[in-house]
Amino acid sequence: MKRQIITLGIAYIAESAIQLFIPIVLVRVLDESGFGEYRLLWLTAGTLLAIVPFAMPGSLAYFLPRHELRHQAVYVRQTLFYMATAGVLVGLVLSPLNSLLPHSLRTMTGADFTAPLFWALWIFSSTLDILPNAERRIELQAGLIFGLALLRGGAVIGAALVGGINAVIGILALVAATKAFLLLAIPTARYGWQLWIGGMSRWLEQAKFAIPVGAAAAAFLLRLQVDQWLVVFLFGSVQYGVYSIGAIALALPGIVRTAVSNVITPEMSKAEAEGDLAKVLSLNNRSNVAVALFVFPVLAYLFAAASPVIRLMYTDGYAGAIPVLRLNVVASLIAAVEMSTVMLVLRQGPYLLYTGIGAIPVGLLASYAGSQVWGMPGAVAGLIVGNFLAISVLYARTAQLAALPVGALQDWRTIARIGAAAIIAGLAAYVTLLLIPPTLGHVPAILVSGVVFCCAYLPSLVALGQWGLVARILALPPDFPRQLGKHLRKIVG
Repeated sequence: MKRQIITLGIAYIAESAIQLFIPIVLVRVLDESGFGEYRLLWLTAGTLLAIVPFAMPGSLAYFLPRHELRHQAVYVRQTLFYMATAGVLVGLVLSPLNSLLPHSLRTMTGADFTAPLFWALWIFSSTLDILPNAERRIELQAGLIFGLALLRGGAVIGAALVGGINAVIGILALVAATKAFLLLAIPTARYGWQLWIGGMSRWLEQAKFAIPVGAAAAAFLLRLQVDQWLVVFLFGSVQYGVYSIGAIALALPGIVRTAVSNVITPEMSKAEAEGDLAKVLSLNNRSNVAVALFVFPVLAYLFAAASPVIRLMYTDGYAGAIPVLRLNVVASLIAAVEMSTVMLVLRQGPYLLYTGIGAIPVGLLASYAGSQVWGMPGAVAGLIVGNFLAISVLYARTAQLAALPVGALQDWRTIARIGAAAIIAGLAAYVTLLLIPPTLGHVPAILVSGVVFCCAYLPSLVALGQWGLVARILALPPDFPRQLGKHLRKIVG
C-alpha cells in the first residue's frame, strides 16, 4: 500500500508541478484580462465537476473492489452513460443558445461553442481520473495522470504563445477530447464488448450510494469555491485572476490527500464490509499522520516565504495575492486532519450533505464580511470559518458513531508535534527572510530560507520525539542517526 501511495503521490505532485508552471508562463504571455478569463474557465469547470457527477465515478472505488470482473462492467457502463448524458446537458446549458447565462460566462462564450464543448468533454472524461484506481491499477492511473498533465501543459502554453486566450480554450477542448477517447478505449480493453452490451441492472443500487455522497461532495466543494465566485461577482474576472493565484496553498494538501485517499478508501471500504471499524479508524489515522508530516511543513514555509514566492513566480503585478496565499494556508491547516473518508465509508452521505449545505451560507456571509473589511483578501474568511465549522461537526458525528471520544479518533499528540516542528521551522525561515537584504533578489532569498527551513524541520521533529515516525515513513533503520553520526566522525577523524 505504501508503494502505491508513493506512486500515485508522485504522479499527482508531477501533475501539480506542471499545472503550477502553466500560470507562471501565462501571466507573462496573456494580458490581465486574458489570464483572468483563463482562471474563470477553470473555476467554472471545477464548479461543474463539484455538482454534476453526483459521485457516480467516485462510487466505483466502493463497488468495484467488492465484485468480480463481469459485474464490475455493469457499474462502469452505468457510470459512463450517466457522465456522457450529464456532459451533453451541461454543454447545451452553457452554450450561446442560453440567453440567461451570467454576464461573465456570456462574455467568455460569446457566439462560440468552444468553451461549452470543453466543459462537456471535461465532465465526461473526468471518470478517467478515478476508474483505473478503483480497479486497483495504480500504475496505469499514475501514468494517465502524468501523461495527460504533460499534454495539457504543453498544449496550453503553445496555444497561448501562438494565439492568445481564444487559442487556449480551443486547445483545451482538443485535450478534453483526447482524454474522452482514452476513457472509451481503456475500459473497453479491460472488459471487452460486454462493457457496451447489456442493461443497467445495478443502477438503483449505485444511485442510492452515489447520490447522497455526490450531493455531500457538491456541498463540500461549493463551500470551498464560494469565496472565489464572490470575488468574481464583486471584483471582476481580472481581480479574480490575482485572487486565484493566492489559492495555490490549497493545491498541495489536495494532491497529497487525494493520493492517500485514493489508495486508502478501497481498503477502508473492504474493512467496513468485514465489520472492522477499528481498522477503518486506524487507516484514517495513519493517513492523516502521513499527510501532516509532508503537508504541514510545506504550508508553514509558504506562509513564511509568501512574498518572494509570489513575486518570483507571478511577477510583482500579482503581489496582491500574497495575503490571500497566507490566509489560504490557515484554511488548509484547519482542514488537513480530515474525517470525511470515514464518514463516506460508513455511509454517512446524508449527514455530510446537511453539514455542507449548512456551512455554505455561513461561509458566504463570512466571505462577504471579510471582503468589506479587508477588500479582496478578506474573502478567504469564509473558507476559514467554513472549514472550522465543518471539521468540528464531522468529528463530533464520527465520535458518536464510533462510541469514542474525539481525542481517541486521531493520534493528536503526534500530529501536534509535527505541527510544532513545522511552526519552528517556519519561524526560522521567516526571520531569515527578514535578515536577507531585498537587493539580493527573490531566488537567493527562497534558496537560503528554504535551506534554513529544512535544517530546522528535521531536527525539530527529532527533538520532539518523532524520529521513529520519520524512520517508518522513509523506511530508514531505527538506528540511522547513530550510524550517520559514526560515519561523520570517521570522516572528520
